[in-house]
Amino acid sequence: MGNIEIIREATATLKSAGYRIRQDWFGGEGGGRCTVRGQKQIFLDLAQSPQDQLDTLLTAIREDEDIDPAELSPAIQAALVEE
Repeated sequence: MGNIEIIREATATLKSAGYRIRQDWFGGEGGGRCTVRGQKQIFLDLAQSPQDQLDTLLTAIREDEDIDPAELSPAIQAALVEE
């Protein structure tokens, strides 16, 4: 499975965990995870490579205590181990 497919799957995982995903051009400065007015959000910088965007998503999955790694797809689990 390529990065784009894993990005889609990681995005779906985070959305199902209550995140709002914002994809925008941030000039390569990077993205990340935050909470705004109680809403969990992920900012993805479209100026970054797909690998960097995937790293942002995987970091959010890894750091979110409400996401059970055992319930993640094999592709996401493998990507978390690779990082």
